Amino acid sequence: MSNFLTSLRMLRYFFLLTPLCIGIGLHTYLATKKKPAIKIGLLHALTGPVAIKTEQSILSMELYTIEQLNKAGGLLGHLIEPVIKDFQGDPKLAASMAESLIKHDRVDFIFGGAASDGRRQISQIATKHNKFYFCSINHEGLDISPNTIFCNHTANQHLMVAMHWGKKNLGDRIFLIGSDTPYSRINHQLANAYAELLNKKLVGESFILSKNNNFKETMAAIEATKPTLIISTSFGNANIPLIKALYENKITIPIIWLRFSFSHLPHLDKKMLKKHYFINSYFENIENPINKSFITSLRETLGYSQAVGNQEEAAYTALQLWAEAIKESGSLKIDSIKKALSNNLCIAAPDGPVFLDPEKLYAWKNSYIATFDNHEHLKIVWQSQKPINPDPFPEFRTKAEWADLVITATKQSKDVQ
Repeated sequence: MSNFLTSLRMLRYFFLLTPLCIGIGLHTYLATKKKPAIKIGLLHALTGPVAIKTEQSILSMELYTIEQLNKAGGLLGHLIEPVIKDFQGDPKLAASMAESLIKHDRVDFIFGGAASDGRRQISQIATKHNKFYFCSINHEGLDISPNTIFCNHTANQHLMVAMHWGKKNLGDRIFLIGSDTPYSRINHQLANAYAELLNKKLVGESFILSKNNNFKETMAAIEATKPTLIISTSFGNANIPLIKALYENKITIPIIWLRFSFSHLPHLDKKMLKKHYFINSYFENIENPINKSFITSLRETLGYSQAVGNQEEAAYTALQLWAEAIKESGSLKIDSIKKALSNNLCIAAPDGPVFLDPEKLYAWKNSYIATFDNHEHLKIVWQSQKPINPDPFPEFRTKAEWADLVITATKQSKDVQ
């Protein structure tokens, strides 16, 4: 129970969690039920130099989903107890905390996690101990594990869709902007390889540091290469000053954002986002009954006022997939759950039907592209006809070549996240 009380103290610290008001309900459930709780680890970068608001929003969504599952009676008569860890954006700390969650806190399931290097380490730890890691954050793929379930889009469901749609509708001279991180550097290599497959060449690229808001070199490179389309893989706190710099330098070239957090909107004038497009597996204005109910519950029942992005929705989906696997297996044993996860698992999610590939353990995801219309309302302008089959290792390179690329990109990166 001490771990749970620690979790409650952490919840009070993060203002985003306040409207959820989950503490009393969970404490009452855990105090009155005889079956032991199912402990799950929630691992996030909540503080530190690279902490971003999105991480706190993802944690909020995980806690909301846990509360909903507990209100429905939990899983197999067991209620769910979250154990929250803050790895402060440090991949090595993320790895050690994953180890601690498993060994000290007796956790069999970890949700959330770190980007790129940290994610791969967490995945290795989960495999070593035969536990589960449900990854809901944006990732670049190029990874596979029998104990890691990838619930967000991979490159062929996201980056390559953006390149194909952008080339057809916005322009074929593509310039890349990214954070100086493994995620962006790996995606840029994926983009270059995919461009070669299309018999095209990207006109240029620029990497930006999260602590440096001087984008003179980036703006000069854009002016020199004269692209007709910009694709951004940058993310986190750097995106707000980057958008302002593009606007102030009168860069009117269309731009597609792969990792834009809609929690940044209150800090931006929407006139700065003219000709900006956003690609995701989820937008909160998707028209379907499941999503309508999902948003209504967040807004009306909990008073949740944050913009809901694809990572928050993927966090919700990850827990729902996990819950469905436990229900189907009728057991909390790892091997039984693993069998259920590999049995064409499917749930009705807010973004549409989500299938879990039985061999890769990657989710089939829909893809959507949206922009702001003349009335500054977010409008979906394109969507895939059906969920896209995940391809974590695109066939235009060998797995060995992709592995070398990951190592090189990680070494070259100057930011950890």
